[in-house]
Amino acid sequence: MRQPRPSGCVIAAGTGRGLYFNDESHALQAAVAGHGAVIASQLLVGDLVNRGVLVAPFADSLPGANYYMMTLEDKADVTEIRALRQWLLQMMP
Repeated sequence: MRQPRPSGCVIAAGTGRGLYFNDESHALQAAVAGHGAVIASQLLVGDLVNRGVLVAPFADSLPGANYYMMTLEDKADVTEIRALRQWLLQMMP
């Protein structure tokens, strides 16, 4: 059974919960505001990446509709975001 999140990835320390959005665009807005990373479709993030607002910490995409993990450039080396990136890479076929 796969872990629901990477080991060592703290989600809203002390609460056991993190931000959760039902709408991809809200999650994207949170990433732009510096609240972490988002896994979003190329269709939504393309312009933000082209303008340098967000960066893709790695070039791989999830299968299907090509979803990419995105974060602010200065957040790309945050321990939790690096842990999420590593976990995602391990989960990909």
